[in-house]
Amino acid sequence: MFRLHKRDDGSGHTCLREDAPDWLRDAVYEAHDDEAPNDWRYEKCAAIWENITSEDEAHAPHELTDHLTDIYTGDLLAWLTPGRVHYVDKVLEEWPEVKCFATILHTAQAYAIDRMISVLLWAHNDNAEEAA
Repeated sequence: MFRLHKRDDGSGHTCLREDAPDWLRDAVYEAHDDEAPNDWRYEKCAAIWENITSEDEAHAPHELTDHLTDIYTGDLLAWLTPGRVHYVDKVLEEWPEVKCFATILHTAQAYAIDRMISVLLWAHNDNAEEAA
């Protein structure tokens, strides 16, 4: 349901195919968590969707979160935009004992990915007949 598309400048980005059903478009929009459409979200949605619909051994949701979360602090800092600071606040609220900044960033991104997995998994299960 996703494809790689080339921009005019030659760079590539992930997007939904034109034949993607409306319910999947709605789920991807919801998985953006009030952010404008962006490459990071679309790339993660595509990876999540591939896992959900894989005929091979798919990862369990918590394993998929671990697999998709960045491990390098530089990548996590690049991910942290002003619109994503609320994920850091959520981590600090739920796990006040966490004091390491890199761990906070990692956990914040994992929290965002968990939410995306939940949204797409729910959409898939709710539309299982059409998704098959």
